Amino acid sequence: MQTVIVLIPISFGNARKVCENIQTNTYTAEKQLGCCNLLRTELNQALGITDEVDECPMFFDMNDFMDECNDQLINMGNYFLSYVNFSY
Repeated sequence: MQTVIVLIPISFGNARKVCENIQTNTYTAEKQLGCCNLLRTELNQALGITDEVDECPMFFDMNDFMDECNDQLINMGNYFLSYVNFSY
């Protein structure tokens, strides 16, 4: 089981609600990419994303997220935060 951090841009009107709805969900697939695809599909539907957009949800494993935050590469004021679990 892997914990994955999910950041959803605040520009989506329902970003906070989506973060609350997915929190602690577990996505199961044979490979990590399959879990990512399941989560991406759910988020696209919940946020009404139909095409590639400049601002889209981002996923990080815990170590990468800590590095990005500690290096101040992410402006956390622009995102709502959630986490999910991947099982593969």
